[in-house]
Amino acid sequence: MLDFGCGFGRLAGPISTLEGIAYHGYDFSSAMVADLLATPPPALADVIRDRVRVADTVEAAFPGECFDIIFTISVLIHNSEDQARELISQMAARLEREGRLVLIENRLVAATLFQNNWHAGCWVHAFADYAAALWDVSVTEGVTDQHGVYILAPPDEGRQGRLTYRKASEPRERPVDLDQLHVLALPNTLDQLRSLLNGLPDPSGSFDSAAQARVHDLSERNAHLERLIGEMREARATRQRLDATLGATLGRKRPREADAQPNQQGALVTDSASPFSLWNARSDTRYAHDIPGFHHVLHVFHKEWFGIRAAAGALPGRKLAVSADPAKGRALRETVHAILAAGLQRIVFHGFSDNTTAIVESLASHGLADRMFLVHHGGTTQWINSRERHYAFGIIDLLRKGCLRKAHFMRPGFDFPVRGLFRPMLFNLSPRHDAPDHLRGDPRPATVFAPGWAGWIKNVSTNILGAALSPAVDEIWVYAEDLALPPPLDAKLRHLTFCGREDTFRRMAASQMCLNASLIDCHPVVNLEAQSVGRPCIRGPLFLDALENHPYVGLTQVDDVSGATQVKAAIERVLDVPPAEREQLTRDYQAQSDAIAIDRYREFLEL
Repeated sequence: MLDFGCGFGRLAGPISTLEGIAYHGYDFSSAMVADLLATPPPALADVIRDRVRVADTVEAAFPGECFDIIFTISVLIHNSEDQARELISQMAARLEREGRLVLIENRLVAATLFQNNWHAGCWVHAFADYAAALWDVSVTEGVTDQHGVYILAPPDEGRQGRLTYRKASEPRERPVDLDQLHVLALPNTLDQLRSLLNGLPDPSGSFDSAAQARVHDLSERNAHLERLIGEMREARATRQRLDATLGATLGRKRPREADAQPNQQGALVTDSASPFSLWNARSDTRYAHDIPGFHHVLHVFHKEWFGIRAAAGALPGRKLAVSADPAKGRALRETVHAILAAGLQRIVFHGFSDNTTAIVESLASHGLADRMFLVHHGGTTQWINSRERHYAFGIIDLLRKGCLRKAHFMRPGFDFPVRGLFRPMLFNLSPRHDAPDHLRGDPRPATVFAPGWAGWIKNVSTNILGAALSPAVDEIWVYAEDLALPPPLDAKLRHLTFCGREDTFRRMAASQMCLNASLIDCHPVVNLEAQSVGRPCIRGPLFLDALENHPYVGLTQVDDVSGATQVKAAIERVLDVPPAEREQLTRDYQAQSDAIAIDRYREFLEL
């Protein structure tokens, strides 16, 4: 059984205790499953990291695996109609031939309707319409006040799907057609329409609705935590009773909890619920360029470091995502054997970890040192952090030992007396879009987008303050929750919920420009993402060794990134350029940048 969108695992505990049921969970958000991984139900304690996995898609999380039952609870309602249909299709691909999809979602409606702005949009879906003719659909109403239950089963060979309906109070279901089902759905559909009479919600989201969504989530999470606290108190009381009973008999006492040694590295370790390595995951290949000569190149990167992962994902070649969490010997050996069996001409490591060292040294012992290259997406400013220092020094050590053919530090001016450092500077590639037409169109007037997180390096607060100071900007979209402006400027701020990269591209295309005048960056992916859809991105000085005289740089660059008024001036400078001319300038700059990126990677890899 697969809990699709399991989150913190509301049903993981009760389901895992059922005889004959093997509970599995999937979610695209590692933050959502953090509690479940940290405190799994007893029945899952030994297998939690195998059973509960995180990835961009369920296929990437459970490649090749199928399930007898896949269920959702209030998951699809947070997706548009197209997204919900796609997720149902993804679930269907992971279902056994006689399996069942169980959708515990909104009550029965006759048409799909946009309901509110929670989680960047909440819909009520006409699930029966989506599945009619393709599935046998059993609709049950009245199990709860808020949910309808839709059980989808593959029809017998050679016939179309059938519809049945029943209320929870009725003893059996009855056959219906789609028109009859629409009639049964009318009362609830009318209720939904009446709730919209006070004004249709704005799909772009709003601060108030985002706050409501957070309150909703926190309330649900609080109830879950209260249950956990109750269970922990009961377990502690039981343990204390056992200690009191057994202590005298065994002649020793349990050490006081205050004497226990804390885990000093706990805050540094990132949970990774999906398998140690993922080959050619859809999320890592869908935006990649297809360039002759790169088909036998493998890019290896870490699943958890999404910026580097996105940068590597745009490059041509095969993809391997590995975990940054310290791995056991078996996982590393299997990964090394898979690389050896792949018949590769070049292996490029992006980023670094202790796992990288182990994989590189093992491959070098098999004679592959001359085929291995490494790109470090960081600079000496970060060496104040002991982990970043450890990684950078580890790369230099691998060069000294002859385990790598070349390495590259993506910062101008970096040098070190060791053989194998590559110059000139490597450029990142922009993501490639299969069907770019859906990312074209007129942007919303006076709207800018700052998609970075709220860390000081990204300098987002200065960016949004500069935007808010401009009378030419009415709305500022942000993802980071921990961002605020003082009144009255805060009225321009709109908090959005991150719903994946494709949704981010749509929002970039719907804005006039993006804001990313950061304090420290090499060749930031945010800029490339915006430019890939023809939208300028306000930037700080990047000190690249090419294209710095292109007019796009003069238009978008902020020399003093700590100055909000300079950000304001850059925004207004961009808005003064007619939209068509602005887009043409952006695309011309990005096309030249991409050409340099390909040429330099060819030189780096000696292709």
